[in-house]
Amino acid sequence: MNISQCAACNNRLVSLGNIPDGILFKCRYCASKKIFIDDYNLKKNKRGYGNAYRERINDTKIFELIDLFEKKFQNSDNKLELLDVGFGSGEFLEAMSKKNLSVSGLECDDNSVKILLQKGFDVHLGELGGAMTIKKKYDIITLWDVIEHISDIERAISQLYSITKSKGKVFILTPDANSLFDSFANIEKRLTFSKSQRIMNICLNRYHLHRFTVKGLKIMFERFGFTIEHVELLQLFSLKVDEYTDGFAPGILKWTNNTFLNKLISKSAMSVIKLLNIKNKIFITATKD
Repeated sequence: MNISQCAACNNRLVSLGNIPDGILFKCRYCASKKIFIDDYNLKKNKRGYGNAYRERINDTKIFELIDLFEKKFQNSDNKLELLDVGFGSGEFLEAMSKKNLSVSGLECDDNSVKILLQKGFDVHLGELGGAMTIKKKYDIITLWDVIEHISDIERAISQLYSITKSKGKVFILTPDANSLFDSFANIEKRLTFSKSQRIMNICLNRYHLHRFTVKGLKIMFERFGFTIEHVELLQLFSLKVDEYTDGFAPGILKWTNNTFLNKLISKSAMSVIKLLNIKNKIFITATKD
């Protein structure tokens, strides 16, 4: 991971100092952020995250993703080929297989791959930005909350381009680095002189290595040969409403030692966030030139 250049626009990064899981950097030009942690911890931290995440996932997320996709997907008389990168439990793949689509998946969790193989799906073990055995090209590739987890993001987008057919489309969902949550995280960090960084630990941590801005994503995909077609800021949460402040994955800080209180804080905060319709994600569709 190059800690001097922005993965999105290749401009200079500046250090914003230590955060709970590493050192935070921000791009001077596009304002995208990334956290630097050593390679040993990067590999170690992949263990256990998938299971912890799946146990706490928001039950309605899959329906929101399907709705998001179908609003921008134009059906075709031809049976298009779709690759879902980071398919997790495979719910999106299963839903798309019931439409006029030929579906495949790529996932770095070997247990998830085994389960989907047993169900008869064409799925592959590997990851963008790393070891990837996929050689064929696809009409549609979806990356739902994936690119923020990738260490070598530039290699990942290059690989993504290579497996997308000419005029093929990619659908990307990822956290917004310009969201109010990031502003709140910075305020907490400054007011406490970095002694309290609970919000920061939710936003950028050993699992979420990047937070891109709309500007950064546009530059990144366009410099790798994609044309951005649609950009939208929206509210879509991955976890159950009571999980965010109770240490939702190994190494993520609990806000207090009391689980009941943590869940109450999380539910209360999420109620306000949803009421105010505070946006937290960027949704982008792009076409390969």
